[in-house]
Amino acid sequence: MLTIRPMIALSLIVMVLHLNAQTLPHLLNIWSEKNPIEKVYLHIDRENYYSGQDIWFKAYFIADFLPSYSSSSIYVELIDGKGNVKKREVFPVFLGVAQGQIGIDTTNTSGVYTIRAYSPVMLNQSNFLFTQRIKISGKKAEIISKSKVGKLHLDFFPEGGNFIEGLMNNVAFKANDENGVPVNVSVTIKNQRDEIVLQTESFHDGMGSFSILPKKGEQYYAIIGGQHYPLPLSTNKGINLQLKSFTGKIQFLIDQQGNDSVFKPSYMLGQMQNRVVFRQGFKADKTKFSGIIQTGSLPSGILQITIFNIDNMPLAERLVFVNNKEYMLPAEITFDTLNTHKRMYNKFNLQLRDTVNGNFSISVTDADFENAQPREQNIYSWFLLNSDLKGYIHRPSWYFNNTSDSIEKALDLVMMTNGWRRFKWLDVANNIFPKTKIKDNGFIKLSGSATIGGTKKPFAEKELLLIISSKDTLNKTRRYTQILTTDAQGKFFIDSLVFYGNSNLLFSDVKGNNGRVIKVKLDGDSLMQSYEIPWNENWNDLPIKEEEEVLQEKMSLAYEQDLKNIDKTLETVTVTGKLKPRLKELDEYYTRGLFSGGIMARGIDLSQEGITGALNIFEFLQSRVPGIDVVKIDAYHVFYRKPVVLRVFNAQPGEKVPESVLGSVPNEMNLFLDEMPVSIEHLTTIPISNLAYMKIFPTFTGSAGGGGDGTIAVYTKKDFEVNKNIGPNFNMVSYRGYSISKEFYAADYSNLKTVNGREDNRLTLLWQQNLYINEVNAKIPIHFYNNDRTKTFKIVIEGVTNEGKLLMLETTVR
Repeated sequence: MLTIRPMIALSLIVMVLHLNAQTLPHLLNIWSEKNPIEKVYLHIDRENYYSGQDIWFKAYFIADFLPSYSSSSIYVELIDGKGNVKKREVFPVFLGVAQGQIGIDTTNTSGVYTIRAYSPVMLNQSNFLFTQRIKISGKKAEIISKSKVGKLHLDFFPEGGNFIEGLMNNVAFKANDENGVPVNVSVTIKNQRDEIVLQTESFHDGMGSFSILPKKGEQYYAIIGGQHYPLPLSTNKGINLQLKSFTGKIQFLIDQQGNDSVFKPSYMLGQMQNRVVFRQGFKADKTKFSGIIQTGSLPSGILQITIFNIDNMPLAERLVFVNNKEYMLPAEITFDTLNTHKRMYNKFNLQLRDTVNGNFSISVTDADFENAQPREQNIYSWFLLNSDLKGYIHRPSWYFNNTSDSIEKALDLVMMTNGWRRFKWLDVANNIFPKTKIKDNGFIKLSGSATIGGTKKPFAEKELLLIISSKDTLNKTRRYTQILTTDAQGKFFIDSLVFYGNSNLLFSDVKGNNGRVIKVKLDGDSLMQSYEIPWNENWNDLPIKEEEEVLQEKMSLAYEQDLKNIDKTLETVTVTGKLKPRLKELDEYYTRGLFSGGIMARGIDLSQEGITGALNIFEFLQSRVPGIDVVKIDAYHVFYRKPVVLRVFNAQPGEKVPESVLGSVPNEMNLFLDEMPVSIEHLTTIPISNLAYMKIFPTFTGSAGGGGDGTIAVYTKKDFEVNKNIGPNFNMVSYRGYSISKEFYAADYSNLKTVNGREDNRLTLLWQQNLYINEVNAKIPIHFYNNDRTKTFKIVIEGVTNEGKLLMLETTVR
C-alpha cells in the first residue's frame, strides 16, 4: 500500500527556481502557442451500414479545450481492411464545424471499414487523426467471422518507467491477443528459482497491476497457460514514482535508490495539451519526496507528470487522468409523443440548462440494427482520451459511462499501460521540435501565371476576370465572379474561395481588349492533394463478438430484402406531378437571398429567347426590353426611366451625349453578375450564349442607395457547353471544388397522399446536423416520422459549446 508522508501543497503557478529548470516549460509553451494541438471528432449517424448508403457526419474541431477555428478544410476517408482508401471527400470548415456525407459504393463488399478524418495541419502529427470503425453489409455478403484468439501478448509497465530493486514497485500489465484485442488472464509471478512470488488477475480488458519488491540479482517472469513472459530487468539506479488519484488531487511519492547525483530529483513538471500547468522544485538534500498535486482547477484530460534532474534529464514519467467533469453540458431528453407504429409521428425535446451557445447534431436510428451496447467511442472519449494516446483502446466510451470506483481504477490502468508521445522531453531541452511542414491553405487557393495568347509575354499588372461555374447539373450552388490583379511577371494569387463540385474556371481580360485571349497556367491543386499517412494494418482486423455477428447476419438479410423492394418498386413506379412555370423554376434555381422573388421584378429566360443576333447582353437590352434606355458612346450606358422612350445614340469616342438624349442625366442602373457587383466593361466581355437568366428590378435594396435607379442581375449558365459557348476571349480550366453536402431526406407522412407502395425501411430516421443554439434554458423540439418496422429508437445528441463544454446524450426508447 502506498504510504504518504506529510503533504506539501503545490501551487499551479509556474515557479522559477533556477534558469535551467525554467527553460523546459518556457520552450514548450512557446512551441505550443505556435502549434496548438487541434483535434477533430465526427458524430456519425450510426455504426452499421448497407452498401449504397450514405454515412452522415458532423465534425467538431477543438484546440486548447475550446472550439478551434484554425482549419478551413476537412478530409474524410472510407478505408477498407487492407488500408485502401475507397472514398475520399473534402468539405469546408466554418467556425470550427463541418458537415457532409460520404457515400458507400454499391460495389463495396461486406466487412469492417474505418472512417478517417483530418485537416491538413493535423498531418504534422499524423498518429493522432480521427478514426472510427464501422461495419458494412454489401452485395457480396460474407458474414464477418470472429477471429480466433491467437498468440497471447503480455506487456509490463513499471509505474514511472523504472523497475528499481530494493524498493516497492507498482507494475501494470496488459494482455492482448495477436489482433490487439484485450484478453482477461490470471497471472502467476515466479522468480528464477521457480518460486511463486505472487498471483493476480486482470481487472478490466486484460489490464491489471501488482506490487513487487525486486531483489538484487533476481529475475522474474509471469506464467499464463504454461507460457513464460519475462518481467523487465531490475536496476539499482534511478527513482521510483508512485501516484494515487483522489477527487481534486493526486498524492505522489518519489523514492531514490542510492545517492547518485545523476538520478537526484530536481523538479517535477505537469503538462496538458503541450502546455505546462504546474512546476514543483525539490530540495537537494533529500532522497524521498511526497506531497499533493492540486488538480481541482485543471481542465479534464490527460495530465503528464515528469520528474527531472538538475540537467533537465527525465528520470520518471506517469500519465494521470483528471476528471473534474466541468466539460459536461447538462441536458436531458423528454418525450411529448412516442409512437413506434408504422409511419407515426414522434416528438421529443432537448432540454438544456442555463445559457447555451454552441453547435449540435442529432441522430435517431433503428436500435435493432445497432449494437446492443453504447457506441464504442463518443465525443467525450475521443476528445479526452483517444486523441492523446497511441495504440488501440478497447471500447473507450465505457470509461465515461459513470464515475464508479471500478471505472476510475480501470481508467488509471489505461494511463499506466499507454504512453504520451506527442513530443520527447530531451528534444524540448535541446529546442528540437517537429517541423510544421503543412499549413492551412485558407479554403481553396488559386495561384498561377497569365500570358497573352500566342506570345510568352506576361499579362502583367492587369485586372483578370475569373468566373467560377459548376459543371454539375445537380449542383445548385451559386456562381462566383472575382477580379484578380497580376504582378509584373503576370502571376496572380487568391485564397479563401469556397465552391463545390466539378467546376470551370474561366479567365479573361477584364476589359476584353480587342478580342485578346489570355492563357492561364495554375501552379497546382491546393485542395485535392495526396498525403502519405501511416496505416495500422491490424486496425480493421479486430474481431467482433457473438452478438455483433448476429447483428451482421441481420443486416445482410435486411440489405438483400431492401434490394428486392427497390427492384419491385422501380418496375411499377409512375411519376406524376405539376410542372413549375419556367421562369419560377429559373428564379428558384439561380437566385438567392435579396435577389430571389420580388413582386415588381421581371425575369427573362436568356436560354430560350431569340438572342442569336446580339453580341452581348446590352445589344439584347436595346432591342428586347422596354423600360430600359441603352446609350452607346465609347462604352455602353444603361438607364431606367419612367416613362421610357428607347434611344440609341451612336457617337464617336469622346463625344458627349446630347442633352436631348440624356435629358436630366439620370444615374445609371446597378449591374450584378451572379449576384456580385460588376461593371459594364466586365459584363460586355461575357458571351450572351453563356448567360442563362436575367432579372430586372425597378428598385432593389441590395444596391447602394436602395437601388432606386433600377438594377439588372445577370446569371451565367451553371453547366454551359464550354467547348461550344465559352467564347474566344476566355481561357477555361477544370477544377474540382469541395464535395457537395447533400440534404438528409426526412420522411413526412403528415399527408397520407404522400404514402407510396414502397416499404420504408430506413435505418436512420432523423439526421439533424444544423442545430445551433443560443438561448437560456433552451427547449428544442425534435420531430420525425417512424418507418415501417422500427420498434426501438436509438437517439444520440452531441455537440460543443463556444465555451468548450461537450454534450453527449445516448439513449434507446421503445
